[in-house]
Amino acid sequence: MSRLNRIADTSSPRHLEAQPHFGAFKSEGRWYVQSDDDSMVDCIINSQNKTTQRTDQRPVIYRSMTSALENPADIDILSLEDVSIIPESLGSFNNLQLQRLQILHLGSTQLRYLPDSIGQLQKLQVLDLGYSKLEYLPESICNLKDLRMLYLGSANLRHLPKVIGQLENLSSLVIYTNEKEPPLGELHPIGGTNPSEIICNHLDHLPDTFGQLKNLKNLLLYGSPITQLPDSFGQLKNLQILTIKPSSLTSLPDTFCQLENLQYLTIDSGLFETLPEVITDLPNLRLLSLSDNHLARLPGQIDQLQHLMALDVGYNNLQSLPASIGELHHLQVLRLGNNRIRQLPETIGQLRHLRELRLSRNPINEIPSWIDQLSELKILDLRSSRE
Repeated sequence: MSRLNRIADTSSPRHLEAQPHFGAFKSEGRWYVQSDDDSMVDCIINSQNKTTQRTDQRPVIYRSMTSALENPADIDILSLEDVSIIPESLGSFNNLQLQRLQILHLGSTQLRYLPDSIGQLQKLQVLDLGYSKLEYLPESICNLKDLRMLYLGSANLRHLPKVIGQLENLSSLVIYTNEKEPPLGELHPIGGTNPSEIICNHLDHLPDTFGQLKNLKNLLLYGSPITQLPDSFGQLKNLQILTIKPSSLTSLPDTFCQLENLQYLTIDSGLFETLPEVITDLPNLRLLSLSDNHLARLPGQIDQLQHLMALDVGYNNLQSLPASIGELHHLQVLRLGNNRIRQLPETIGQLRHLRELRLSRNPINEIPSWIDQLSELKILDLRSSRE
């Protein structure tokens, strides 16, 4: 079992914050690529430029366009930095298609467009476009039927292809805007960067065909001012991780409750004044982060989230909590800091597995007596609660 899958199977609060990320992702120069049997294959590009892969054949990595042009049919991984233009003949150098290319990584670039021929890279599984100046992606990108991960950093991005739903094997889509890619620590549903540090792009909607991405498991929209999700969003039956940060959403579509496999939901730095009821209908939700919204209350039916293990509603306008929160029997992390809460319901004392309780900067006058009932509690934050 891979390191990624081991994390996914672990249920402690420590691993909740080190939650699984994406079906294919890059960490400290190491690529993790999802194979056909749903296992994780390590493709490593480390600082010593050594390469290994958990198969009999070692991948071939090229780091310059010149060397790539010499043997286009032998390339497994193409990793380039500081590219300003991609040749129109990308898909067929010297009339030879890049038949084996599985990973295309472009570092910080000045790219403003991709050639249509990128759609000819039929074996491509990971497309990492780095930080660029791209405003759009060519529709031909949707011909990449084996693409598992699309990683795109651009502060200029305006829209996604209308036919993006044709990427039937896409399991991870990451869109960010800062010059440096979000480090893994900032992909955690609980925690991350200060919203003031985030540069926003121009992506304010997702195409109606987005729901056709039937194998999408992980979606991170970081710095995209999307104002609403399409009704088709509920068709993403395999979606497990959704992060929108900061968020311009004021509501969620009714179909959102159909995301029966969603486990990690983060909609931080947003505009929600009430928690959308469709969230309480998500049967397998394990982590919910709605930090830095405008929530004035939580619904009484919060107890329907019976698998919830971590809840972060810090930096809101909450004045009280429903007694039903004590029915979240699997809850291990509860973050309520920077609200207006004066008194907590005694039912929180029933949360036998609670290990972290953050109450800082709330007008709480005294420590509740039921705190002693929380035998598993390791972190209690009451800083400035009496100010």
